[in-house]
Amino acid sequence: MLTTTLRAGNFGSSAFNGGPTTLSTLEVASESDAGPNDLFIDKIFYNTPIGEDFTFFIGANVGQDDMLPIWPSAYPQGDASTVLDVLTLNGAPAAYNKNQGPGAALNWEKNGWNIGMQYVANLGTGSNSNPQKGGIATDNSAATGTVQIGYQSEQWAIAGFIAMCKMLLLCPIPPPLLN
Repeated sequence: MLTTTLRAGNFGSSAFNGGPTTLSTLEVASESDAGPNDLFIDKIFYNTPIGEDFTFFIGANVGQDDMLPIWPSAYPQGDASTVLDVLTLNGAPAAYNKNQGPGAALNWEKNGWNIGMQYVANLGTGSNSNPQKGGIATDNSAATGTVQIGYQSEQWAIAGFIAMCKMLLLCPIPPPLLN
């Protein structure tokens, strides 16, 4: 299935566009790089089942949150009723950092059990083919690599999650050892 998200907005120069950290970003606030009030493609990615238990994702502009097999939160994912983006980060903003750009994922789901592996290079650097400035799977990609293992029932979910974040600015609360 091909998923395309179109957006338009004028939040670029406001306090709600995420400065100095992403904790104040509004969930639905956006603005095109071309300027305010322009319609733009926010996300475009493809996902397909592989057999009965696996799902593969690939995209030129896909979010980490779009590819995870479980979203363990009391707050809805991708719902316009959420206001602050930090409330959708499941209490772990450094791990669930919603990095977005070129990426791929492979998820396994069976009888409530889930295992997922995701990789997303940041859109600002991942589309640059110069490995000194960005790229995919380079030291300058500003990528997030994640592995999630969990169980989900109809009314609850539990997940273990590890994320490797290549760019501290993407992680709203840097790990204490890196301060």
